[in-house]
Formats: sequence, structure tokens, C-alpha cells
Amino acid sequence: MYYRKFENDGSKSGRGRLAHALKAHAFSTALAVIICSACVSGLRAYFVAASHKQSSQIGHENLERVGLRPEQRAARQEIAQAAPMRLPFEPRVSAAVLAGAKYSKLRANSSYPDDLWRNVTVRVGDNLSLIFNRVGASRSDLQQVLDTDKNAGVALTKLEPGQVTRFRFEQSKLLEFIYEQDYLTSLRLVLDGPHSNANWIKSKPEIRVASAVAEINHSVFIDGQKAGLLDKTIMEFINVFGWDVDFLRDLQRGDRFSIVFEELYKDGEKIGNGKILAAEFVNNGKQLRALHYQNESGVAGYFSDKGEAMRKAFLRTPVNFTRISSRFSLARKHPILNRIRAHKGVDYSAPMGTPIQAVADGKAEFVGWQGGYGRVVVLKHGATYSTLYGHMSRFARGLRTSSSISQGQTIGFVGKTGLATGPHLHYEFRVDNQHRDPLTVKFPNSLPLDGKFKDDFQRKSSAMLARLDSLRETPSTEDKSLVAKAELIHKPFRQPN
Repeated sequence: MYYRKFENDGSKSGRGRLAHALKAHAFSTALAVIICSACVSGLRAYFVAASHKQSSQIGHENLERVGLRPEQRAARQEIAQAAPMRLPFEPRVSAAVLAGAKYSKLRANSSYPDDLWRNVTVRVGDNLSLIFNRVGASRSDLQQVLDTDKNAGVALTKLEPGQVTRFRFEQSKLLEFIYEQDYLTSLRLVLDGPHSNANWIKSKPEIRVASAVAEINHSVFIDGQKAGLLDKTIMEFINVFGWDVDFLRDLQRGDRFSIVFEELYKDGEKIGNGKILAAEFVNNGKQLRALHYQNESGVAGYFSDKGEAMRKAFLRTPVNFTRISSRFSLARKHPILNRIRAHKGVDYSAPMGTPIQAVADGKAEFVGWQGGYGRVVVLKHGATYSTLYGHMSRFARGLRTSSSISQGQTIGFVGKTGLATGPHLHYEFRVDNQHRDPLTVKFPNSLPLDGKFKDDFQRKSSAMLARLDSLRETPSTEDKSLVAKAELIHKPFRQPN
């Protein structure tokens, strides 16, 4: 508008004022650009100087912490000081590398002490090339590692944050590389030209027995965590008793459970929990017990104190649901049709896309669209039982009519196809083609342990039953006694830096 005012003025003085305004605008724009450039240059110089100072401090601090000999300390000090300056947002070399490794630019001018190991922990965004560059290993070293074993090369392309890699140099030459996939599995590569070899090393952990007792006040997970249990162990506990207890509907405040389980140790450090050895759950005054049993004939699993398998023929629920939105009823008013109509199943409300599991082994009798059911799957379990799963959003990949189905296998996902007001699973249970209430139907009994194993089962389980009895009297106990001594297939390769 300002320029237009001058343009509308046809006088000579108007054109002069317009030219003067344009010159002033150009001058102010150029001045702003110069000031911004000066600010950016100043900030960069400040960050570089601060970064260099911090790098030097880190180098000095770590030299003291590592405890090298005076001559080694002096050499490392020169390396730390020679490290290139970097901005704060650039990758920073770890303290261990600053104290024990040299940069590739200095590689030809100095040498490593013999048998010097360096550890590098994989960080987010890392790959093998970045890690090798970080410790000063050459591209030929990297290629030799990848060429030593193809399977090893594939494993090394799947690095995850927190994993550890180890390097051993001798006279600036990489002699050995170790990749610790987890606490018990490592890949060791010995690099010797055509004689290079790769070996997977599996260690057996030290196993100790521990126990925990909890009372239900909030949920199995919250109260189990308060008792010191890991989520993995709590989930295993739920899976063991999930055949008899619906953990979403049957829990009562004051219910109590006790668990005897394995703890895994390596080099005196706990690395996780093993399997549950024995467990007891008192639900609404009813006591349930489970014991892990395994013999030389290949029988392995959880059995009740009477020798009956905990694993039942049918799961109690086919989906992890939020709530039961509609129960089994022969006279229910349909929410869409608005008339009385039998509801011969149970509706489990759950988020869209929640996986749906087959409650038992069987075959897919029907997979497709069926009227008000929408996308539906009907499974046949032998000659007597069948189940129906309706309103699915989609079927599991590869599921077809006559497909063989395993218990717990995902067959589809929660949706709202057909006559449905929201995402849920409509589940029906049929016995000889007669509908039964899935919440109250009595499932067939599980098969008992073979009679020839009964004596062995009672002998092996007696100690665990006594342990469960003792936990009733003691609120919480923990036994750190060693029950299985650690056996290492390979001698530990950890060496002090």
C-alpha cells in the first residue's frame, strides 16, 4: 500500500520519493543479513570452543579412572588432545574409547599395547561401520569380519542398543572381535587371514531359587511388581492358571498367590528370571496349585498337585477384552434391530484390531461373511465342540476354510462388521450344535499324568509342595541357595582393560 501510494502520484516528486523508499528497504535488508551471519558465526565458534574444552576434560577424567601406567597415560593424553573438535549435536566418542583407543588418523603413527581389549556398547542409530570407525579399526578389518562367516555377517547387521562389542588389537592389528548378543550368547571371531574362524558361544547361567508372596489389592501385575516379581514371571503365572481362572473377571480383593521360581545369574550378576517351579493361587477361598515337572521320557509341563495337566482342552476367553458388553441370553433386545432376539453368545468389548485367539485345537469350518455376524470364523473341535467368532475387522493372514488351527493361534482381529454398534468380539460355544453359555460351560477335564510317572512326580514335587506350605506362614521369603552350578561351554573372554 505504501508503494502504491507513490505510484498513483504521477508527479515527479512522487517518483523520487518511491525511489528513495526502495533504496532504504534494500539497505535495511542487507544490514539484517550481515547481522544474522555474524551471530551464526559467533555461536558456532562458542560451541566449538566449549566442545573442545569438554572433550579435553572428559579425556583427563577417564585417564585417571582407567588406571594406566604413566607412559600409557601420556600417550592416551596426546590422543585425547588430538581429538577433532565437534559441535554438541555431533556424535561423541565414548569415554572408554578416549582412554583406550586411537583415532584412525593417528593409527599409523602409534601402536596399541598387546592384548588390549576395548568395549563398545551399541547405541541408538549405530551400525557395525560406525562402531569400527569409533575404535579406529580399518575398513579391511570390517570386511574381514563380515567375510569370515556369512551367518555371522547376517547377525551383525541386526545390532540392538545395549549390546556389547569387544575388540582386541595387537600392534595396531585387529586379532579378535566379540559380539555379545545377550548375557548368555556371544559370537567370537578370531581373525587370522585365511585361517579366520567364527564360533557362537553359549553359557549356562547359575540358577538360584527364589520365592515371592503377594496379596491382591489392585491387580496381579501391580501387586506382583510390589512383591519384586518381573513382568515375565507374572505373565507366566497368569498363563499357568489361565485355564482355570479368568483373571479379568474372577479376581477378588484379598486373593493371594505364592510363586517359587528360578533366578539366573552370570558372574555374580542377576540377568533375569527362569521358569516357575511351583505356584499357589487362592482365589475366592479356592486353592489351586501348579508344579513344573519334567522327566527323561520327554514329558514336561505344569501339573496340579494331583498330577493333572494344568493345560486344558479349551481356553476360557479368546481375547484380551476391556469388558463384557453383552452376556448370553435367550431374550435380549437387539440394539440395532430394536426387537427381542436371543443372544446365544457373549460380546467382549475390546479396541479395534485386538488379536483373537482360537480357544482350542481344531479346523476352520467356515471363514467368510455371514449376515449379521459380518466377518466370521467357525472352528470345529472334534466331533462334539465348535466355536464361532464374529464381527471381525479382518482375518489372520493365510486363514482358509479347512485350515488346521492350534490353540492360542491368532485367527483374526476385533472389529465391528455386520450388525454391530462398536468394536467387539461376538463369541459362541456349541456342544453337539447346541449353544452353551461360554462363561459357565464346563469344559472337558484335562488328561492326567501317565500312571507310570506318578511315583516320580510325587518324589520330585514333594520338596516344592513343602516350600509352598512354608510360604503360607511366612509373608515373603527368598532363598538364594544354589541349585544348579554354572557351566561355561567356553572360558570367559572378559579381561581387564
